[in-house]
Amino acid sequence: MDQVTGNGLAEFIAQQPDGSFLIRWQGFDLWLVKQPWGELAVAQQGAQLLHFRPAGQAPVLWCSSQPLPAPKAIRGGVPLCWPWFGDHPQDSSKPAHGYARTAGWQLDSAEPSVEGGSWTFSPQQALCEGLALSLQIEVRAALLTLRMRSENNTREMQELSMALHSYFAISGRDQVSLDGIEGCTYADKLRDMAHFRLEQPQSIRQRTDRVFRHQGDVHLIDRGLQRMISIGKGNSNSTVVWNPGDLAAEMADIGMDQVDGFVCIETARTADFDQLALAPGEQLLMETRIAVSPLKG
Repeated sequence: MDQVTGNGLAEFIAQQPDGSFLIRWQGFDLWLVKQPWGELAVAQQGAQLLHFRPAGQAPVLWCSSQPLPAPKAIRGGVPLCWPWFGDHPQDSSKPAHGYARTAGWQLDSAEPSVEGGSWTFSPQQALCEGLALSLQIEVRAALLTLRMRSENNTREMQELSMALHSYFAISGRDQVSLDGIEGCTYADKLRDMAHFRLEQPQSIRQRTDRVFRHQGDVHLIDRGLQRMISIGKGNSNSTVVWNPGDLAAEMADIGMDQVDGFVCIETARTADFDQLALAPGEQLLMETRIAVSPLKG
């Protein structure tokens, strides 16, 4: 495996040859796919998609240049929050956002194509007794789709909350706005989860932590990069928008030098707006679809 020669993941990947192989970056083992259609990097820890760049474009996802050492969760990309989102509903001693994002995963299949391909992953060991989880990542040209499949193999109802906790790379918080969630009700974590209605496009110039009741697409308008990232989804009534703002000064893997480079727009199932019970034998497929296009006009 190759050793990292710089902090930035995108810069490190740019130094690698084309192909599909394992690399080592900041102490983490990554599956790297680098082809004429673009680049993809997935960490073995958490099956966490850390990097996606269609050919000729800037990276779509943000990843910390100073991640905490393994087995701490990696800050950036698309962490898998499962089988709960946020703090555990009954036991605060359990890890935030569940077990999936820090577990070891294996690559089960790879089906490359000239426009991208499809890759499936599963945990190396069961994360919860009687519950199964898998992930599929698919690329078709500039369209990226992530599908997280949960299955209840027990004889009892199981409660599951989850998220595809996507960190999107941006040119600056004062250069972006979000379209598609105006008029939606949201629970504001900064105001004791009180519910409000968004009356105008969402900005992220300050600390933001909101869960929206929302099923459609969100459009991340980035005037600095002159692009739009459209985020669609399936089997999710919750869209989370997060940026730590000034709180980043207390976060070693972000800091005030990196907080301006991302916004999280998360496809989620939360206790606020989703049905969390999964019946015996039932499967649930939650997905997020990410498309990049140039700004018009």
